[in-house]
Amino acid sequence: MPKKEHKTFDFEIKELSEEGRFSGYLSTFGNVDQGGDVVDAGAFKKTLKETKAFPLTWAHQTSTPDLVIGSFEAKEDEKGLFMNGEFYLDQDGGLKAYKLVKKFFEKGIKVGLSMGYKTIKDAIETVAGGFIRHLKEVKLREGAVALFPMNLNARITQLKEDSDEGDDPQDKNDENLGKVCPTCGKALDGKPDDKSTSDEPPELTPEEIHSVLKGIADRFKIKS
Repeated sequence: MPKKEHKTFDFEIKELSEEGRFSGYLSTFGNVDQGGDVVDAGAFKKTLKETKAFPLTWAHQTSTPDLVIGSFEAKEDEKGLFMNGEFYLDQDGGLKAYKLVKKFFEKGIKVGLSMGYKTIKDAIETVAGGFIRHLKEVKLREGAVALFPMNLNARITQLKEDSDEGDDPQDKNDENLGKVCPTCGKALDGKPDDKSTSDEPPELTPEEIHSVLKGIADRFKIKS
């Protein structure tokens, strides 16, 4: 029976409103994350037919009602898994989570968005210096607010008011361009990158180093 997995993404909130609504990409297709995984287009097709809405939790914790902080709906497009969600501001847990994320936003602190899922079908691709796992089909269980990024290409693009629902959110600040996966040496944006064949290791920020170590620990079930 497939095990439940978590995959954490980096997102950047561009706007905040009093309604607590947000939209963005929970996952993007074709780019290798720092754990050596890549989500293939169509991976969510079946699970989205089976389930229309999903819970939003704090750090995948569901032991008390306060830790279920909202919900979201999602759909696949050419880029990835696009979601529309909201914090439940009429509930204590949702309101606290929203205020904390808003405070982080005001301080310039990025917060991760993580998905809880089960891998139904995958395939391993061998590349120079390592391997990549292609997620062919996954069963989406939940989304969660988390603190450590795994995939730098998926972000919440905006928290919006009801009047903004017609907007088409765009990710205009692609911080992933030119970065290389430390696990396999492949360009994270899915495009050729000269650094992937360089003898010199890529320069990483402390946050990226932390994320790499966390991805390795998760893959090999290492407990701290």
